Amino acid sequence: MNIIMNNEHNEPNEPVRKNHGALFPNHVSTLAATDPKLIETFDNFAFDEVLCESALETCDRLMLQLAALIACQAQREYRVMLGAALLWFGWFGFNVGSEGAADAVAGMVWVNTTAATAAAMLGWLAVERIRDGHPTSVGAASGVVAGLVAITPACGALSPIGSLFLGAIAGVLSALAVGLKYKFGYDDSLDVVGVHLVAGLWGTIGIGFFATETGLFYGGGIRQLVVQIVIAVAATAFTAVMTAIIALALKPLGWRVTDEDEATGIDETEHAETAYELA
Repeated sequence: MNIIMNNEHNEPNEPVRKNHGALFPNHVSTLAATDPKLIETFDNFAFDEVLCESALETCDRLMLQLAALIACQAQREYRVMLGAALLWFGWFGFNVGSEGAADAVAGMVWVNTTAATAAAMLGWLAVERIRDGHPTSVGAASGVVAGLVAITPACGALSPIGSLFLGAIAGVLSALAVGLKYKFGYDDSLDVVGVHLVAGLWGTIGIGFFATETGLFYGGGIRQLVVQIVIAVAATAFTAVMTAIIALALKPLGWRVTDEDEATGIDETEHAETAYELA
């Protein structure tokens, strides 16, 4: 496959034309391995050199941007997993430290926190596997957060077995709840409603089922469950009222940026900097 350079193939005013194999040797060799007959077709097809060089340059730029984007995506998932691990570790101080002493209760809280969080991660991954066909690392990190949120109000009242059930259910509920924003159209880019609200409410109510001394599943009757439901409703109402007050106070400043700024990126429009350079 030779470059067509002589004048007998090109008029004086025509651009120099090159054979396809000279410009794309790797592609042609791949095609040859697939179907040798395709080589004859490409041998008889010449390209405008200027157009081809321009196309190659454009492809190079696109490939560089794609590679940068892939690198950023991998870096994003790496940072998500690292952040989830640090959060999990720090949450021990949050839950266990609430005991205020290094005693048996603190040890049980540590075990319960670990059990519920691990179970929630598995619950979330199970939903992804069944619903989407594959589990994801970001899903695992989200399950970790859901488990930590759910076990926090219950960490001192449950057994490790009860914590496993509480966490697994929290992971499943949160994995299903994150899709509600598409159904109802509310803006929740961080899935606070799907993870923190749902897992937090379930963790609060779940005490009524799994508390070792007063829970329904441990012979304590329904009283504790009713108390926990009342607590959950009261907390939700209080939070809604306070959030509405804060939102109305901030309304003159604007509740969200313009569509143009959102598409460009708030880091650039508000702070004149970017988190990632794609080119």
